[in-house]
Amino acid sequence: MHFSSLPVKTAFALAVAILQTFFPGYVAHSAQLSGDIILNLENADCVAEFYGDTYGEGRATWFIMMFPTEGHSDGFQTEIVSRNRSFSQGIVTGRARFTCAPNNNLWTGNYKKGQITSMLTGTWYLTDFDDEMLPHTYYPSAGGDMYITNNEDGTYTFEFDFEDCYGSSYTWKGAWTGTPLLEDMVNPADINDVAYGGSTSIKVDGRSIKLSGRPGKVSVTDISGRTVYSGYDCDIDLPGPGYYIVKSGKEVMKIFTE
Repeated sequence: MHFSSLPVKTAFALAVAILQTFFPGYVAHSAQLSGDIILNLENADCVAEFYGDTYGEGRATWFIMMFPTEGHSDGFQTEIVSRNRSFSQGIVTGRARFTCAPNNNLWTGNYKKGQITSMLTGTWYLTDFDDEMLPHTYYPSAGGDMYITNNEDGTYTFEFDFEDCYGSSYTWKGAWTGTPLLEDMVNPADINDVAYGGSTSIKVDGRSIKLSGRPGKVSVTDISGRTVYSGYDCDIDLPGPGYYIVKSGKEVMKIFTE
């Protein structure tokens, strides 16, 4: 199974579950905080996947995950139901508040609390990431509020203050502003047919990418969040086949190479 060909939601959950089952050396556990925590999400990469009306109430479900970048160790995931109905409307319009759903049936303005079945689902603080960008410790949300703001310039702001697992008196909170990679999982496009807007365009040529226009500094990460290139070149060779996220300024694009 090649996780790079799967959605982030599926690939990450399956990776953790399979590693825990078949590789005893992979140690991961759900923990309880021993004090209040403020997550360091500086420069984190954010992927937001649109799954349409999965709860049958005419609104949109989004799965959102933040991966730490080099030098940081904190990440975050959540599942929400937004008032916006379509992918083209974005995650939210304006500023929206999300509260913890009382059960597994989410309504508009709800997020799903952290749960473990055979996989991690819902809302979690993720930390102790290894070189493969898999967390070894995770803390669930059992309550609290989250606010998501669409800044109308391609960026979003996430602010949250969550209660730790059931019976705990501690909280984990954080904030992040940046440009998430938005993925339509209902009607996926041929991602290599998409180009940057504005001043930069990109072309995939085998296992290389060629940028034109005024790209400035470019960073390329694989789907696990690992940086494979950072610099100012316009011709970039990739290490192998799979999905990659290319960033230039506020512009973000997902590409695929075989």
